[in-house]
Amino acid sequence: MWTSNSERGSSACVDSGTTNTWVKGVCDNKKPSYEVKTYSDVTCTTETTGSSEAMAATTLPAASYTYGGATVSLVSCGKCPPGNVDSGVVTYILAFFGVVFAYLMVVCVGMYALFSCGATCG
Repeated sequence: MWTSNSERGSSACVDSGTTNTWVKGVCDNKKPSYEVKTYSDVTCTTETTGSSEAMAATTLPAASYTYGGATVSLVSCGKCPPGNVDSGVVTYILAFFGVVFAYLMVVCVGMYALFSCGATCG
């Protein structure tokens, strides 16, 4: 996203350059969307409507998003991927234990075959 929290459109509360107007980017991974909202106070708690500084919500992932002189690529909120991406952890765990089980079966079948042919440990 933005490389600096001092840029307009970032997730920090920044002076918009317009009198008594501050802007802040708001990201929502559940929708997923990113929008720039305007506020009438420096702490960005009182939201205002109808300002030309506001930017409507953009659906993520967006190829490009231009606001405040910066063009960025929006993939997801923060460092997390969108919620519908599978990490594959369960697949890796099952694959590991499957390989271990197959190896043990090969060893056991080999020992049974050798014992059946008359080979002993002593």
